[in-house]
Amino acid sequence: MELYLIRHAQSTNNALPDQTLRVEDPRLTDMGWQQTRRLADYLAAQRLPATEAAHLATNGSNEFNQQGYSFTRLLVSPMTRTLQTAQVLADALGLIPEVWADIFEVGGIYLDYGGPIGEVGLPGRTRTDLQAEFPQAILPDAIGEDGWWWGGRETRPESLLRAGRVMERLAAWAGTDERICMMTHGAFSDRLLKVYGQQALDGVAYFLVNTAISRLDVPAAGRISIRYLNRCAHLPADLLT
Repeated sequence: MELYLIRHAQSTNNALPDQTLRVEDPRLTDMGWQQTRRLADYLAAQRLPATEAAHLATNGSNEFNQQGYSFTRLLVSPMTRTLQTAQVLADALGLIPEVWADIFEVGGIYLDYGGPIGEVGLPGRTRTDLQAEFPQAILPDAIGEDGWWWGGRETRPESLLRAGRVMERLAAWAGTDERICMMTHGAFSDRLLKVYGQQALDGVAYFLVNTAISRLDVPAAGRISIRYLNRCAHLPADLLT
């Protein structure tokens, strides 16, 4: 299995100079939309026919995607910024977004009101709301009319445990020819990289650029290969965020 982690494009929260002004489920900025279009154009221009991609994967001659990309699945976080980014990719690459409710950003859906109220968990968008804006997306049963998040603010140790569960779920495709694009988040990608690398929560931090691509090759058994991190050749310097 080739696993491609892609961080969503710039959101309004990413662009805030003061994070006390953040919202619980931000949308993309104008710059984020530019990044998204650049990413989609880049991947579409290098798209390989499925049979050729499978052949290259089998003989190991596309270790760094020098021959191009050909994703077989598009997994998406249920947060708005990832769904917006993924929708453009889906249209460009002919893929159907599959929402996984457990690849959301570290912390979940919450707001910090400060003072005695503090951090309050919020439910996230409802199934009807998401279907109206993203009709192509396949939603899991975990997303209902009451939203999908029922916790407060997720803790850092809890996020690492969740990343471990996602790794176990992905293991069903280990050793196959699946080339999975996971549209997710910066901090959650950090957690997933740590569980794959058997690293502790503290000590190392992976910082990923908006719309950057990172690739892991996951065999059925043996060593996992991190082929590259933070690839952003599709972005000019003024769109790096």
